[in-house]
Amino acid sequence: MRAYDVDLRRRGLIGAACAALIAPRIRAGTPDRFRIFDGLLHRGKPDLTRAGLESIGLLAAIWRPHIARDELDEPGVLAAIEHLPPGSRTIYVDIEQWPLFPVDTATRDSSLSKLVRVAELVRRQRPELKFGFYGAPPVCVYWPIMRRDDSYRRWLATDRVIAPLAQHVDYIFPSLYTFYDDRDGWLRFAAAQLDEARRYGKSVYPFLLYEYTNGNPLLDGYEIPADAWEEELRFCRAHADGVVLWGGSGRGWSESAPWWQVTRKVFHLPEVY
Repeated sequence: MRAYDVDLRRRGLIGAACAALIAPRIRAGTPDRFRIFDGLLHRGKPDLTRAGLESIGLLAAIWRPHIARDELDEPGVLAAIEHLPPGSRTIYVDIEQWPLFPVDTATRDSSLSKLVRVAELVRRQRPELKFGFYGAPPVCVYWPIMRRDDSYRRWLATDRVIAPLAQHVDYIFPSLYTFYDDRDGWLRFAAAQLDEARRYGKSVYPFLLYEYTNGNPLLDGYEIPADAWEEELRFCRAHADGVVLWGGSGRGWSESAPWWQVTRKVFHLPEVY
């Protein structure tokens, strides 16, 4: 039986139990100041600031053509900062080539050092920007959270080691993408990620994707069922300070898309046409 076909009464009982388990650990968000960032990539997307979303920029292409991706290319970073869209106020830095977990200590420490240096360069060049790193800290993991074994304890330890990175940023951008057709698993995963994210004392804006992530090739490209997407949005509404909506690469915009209609309902957004 697929997870989203489970009897709704049972889902309600499980949801209540999950809420009881996570409530002592992750504090509530700030509903009066809940922010929704537009990281969507659809063709023909309208101006979503008219619906109340905020623009967010991306810093990712930080290497010149001849530089290996495992190296820190400071001139490349500076050039990328200079090419940010005019008027950028909030950005996220997406560098997934420098692993933090699960890797050996030397690799982790090297990655951390390079990420900190990128943060220093952004702060120096554009001190007015508010920014954070996509997916770290905390490092995005799924199965260690599910298993609660030695890998889980190593993940927690890694997040303590990389905590200094959080002191160089304004916002924490954990990744809460959906890997599996398991709504209770997603709740456990999201609760643990937000619990860790709260430890850094910064505003927390998780990334959400209305499709299953390409980390799972069996479901890659399929949209999350509308009721599951609504559950994810409401969970973040209750426990985060906002969300970054992401996705849509290679797709055209549709105002009537189920995921967007659910998003409008949960966040009380107006039509944009």
